[in-house]
Amino acid sequence: MASDRTILVFGDSLSAAYGIRPEQGWVPLLVQRLHSQGYGYQFLLDKVALNPALMQEDGLHPNAAGEPLVLDTLWPYLKPLLKKKPPNGGR
Repeated sequence: MASDRTILVFGDSLSAAYGIRPEQGWVPLLVQRLHSQGYGYQFLLDKVALNPALMQEDGLHPNAAGEPLVLDTLWPYLKPLLKKKPPNGGR
């Protein structure tokens, strides 16, 4: 992969909805792999997932009160990328 490329990885997992503990399953493997390659990882629902008042009844999706917190998690990473010119004209 070219060194002028940026990879932005945000995670979300249905594991909790099926009773799988966060430290089990594919998510820890992904995080381990990303870190071993020098990439970061951020759980997208970090600020809302454990607060039932911020989640819809399904327990999987943020409600209207939780959405701004999801944006707060995403925006610091996404905003700088929107200002960058894509390599090779975006191709």
